[in-house]
Amino acid sequence: MVQKYQQSMPLYRQEREWKEIGIPLSRATRANWVIRPAEDWLMPLVSRLQQDLLQQDVIHADETPVQVHKEKGRKNWLFSDSPKGAKASAAVYSIIETAKANDLNPFQYLKYLFEHLPNADIQRHPEHLDDVLPWNEIIQQNCK
Repeated sequence: MVQKYQQSMPLYRQEREWKEIGIPLSRATRANWVIRPAEDWLMPLVSRLQQDLLQQDVIHADETPVQVHKEKGRKNWLFSDSPKGAKASAAVYSIIETAKANDLNPFQYLKYLFEHLPNADIQRHPEHLDDVLPWNEIIQQNCK
C-alpha cells in the first residue's frame, strides 16, 4: 500500500518487480489486498475521521474528479479500474495523508492499524476506532 499510495508506484510496476525476484503476484491479487482491508478497516476509520472533521469550523478538501477506467462517464480516483478500487484508493489516500498531517510515519501507522483493527471488532464496537485516531497519544508514540 505504501508503495502505491505514498510512493506512487503503480501495481503493474510492483507486479514486475516482484516477478523479477521470483515472486509472481498479479495486479489483481495486489488490488484485492488493497480493497479488502480498506473495506474492512480503513473505510470505517475514514468515516470516524469524517465525524470529527465535520465538527470543525473550517474544512478543506480536494474533490478533484478523475475517470475510472472501466466505468463509462463515472469519475473517481485516478486510474482505478473499478468503483470498489476507487473507494478503496480514496480510503487509503485519506489515511496516508491524515497520517502525514499528524506527523506520523504512514507505513508505521498502517502497520499499527492492520495489527490492531482486525481484533477490535469495530463492526459491533465502533468506539474502538477512537483508540487508533492519528492524534491519540498511543498512536503518536508508536507511529512516528
